[in-house]
Amino acid sequence: MLVWFVPFLTANAQISVAPKIGLSYTKLSGDFTNARFMPSAVVGGMIDVRFSEAVSLQTGVLLSGKGSRLYYDETDEDAYVISYFEVPLNFVIATGTGMGKFQFFGGPYVAYAANATYKYLADEDDLKEKISIGTSPQDEIKPGDIGVNAGIGYWFEGLEVQAGYGTSLTNISNKNNEKLKNNIIFFTIAYYINLGPRSRYYSLHKR
Repeated sequence: MLVWFVPFLTANAQISVAPKIGLSYTKLSGDFTNARFMPSAVVGGMIDVRFSEAVSLQTGVLLSGKGSRLYYDETDEDAYVISYFEVPLNFVIATGTGMGKFQFFGGPYVAYAANATYKYLADEDDLKEKISIGTSPQDEIKPGDIGVNAGIGYWFEGLEVQAGYGTSLTNISNKNNEKLKNNIIFFTIAYYINLGPRSRYYSLHKR
């Protein structure tokens, strides 16, 4: 059934692709009681499948930096940095008149931890230590992360600006009796290029 349904949706949708970049503030919640937000970045590519002027679906692959600053005192602060390949699946509702549209979006994401590093900052001359990723007992964090994103945005002739919040639904720590979750506040910009096809709805609407 799904095999027949997906081509039908694609044939009746406007498909666009975009590079996407942005800034983020990330924090680990859970058993890291000294965690604070730290700046990071988001970069990647997105696909927008628009079924009407009000409804679309956005997905893609993003390289997203997450983690936390860990505060001990005024002279001792470290960083717990994790880089994820993330695949979001956001449902977008657009509203407004004219070429500009306000957006409300939300949906799940799945992510894979590509690299993790513990950085000793002020007191250790920026020394780095590898954080092990895996599912064996000696590994510190799990390779996978599942969560949700939600936010608002504005679209104008292919240019899209979004702001949102994402959080883990699963525990990313692999240690017994330790709980950690990713939290991220993000601000992104993307420019979508239409690949077509334009549906009959768009053809009629633009006349």
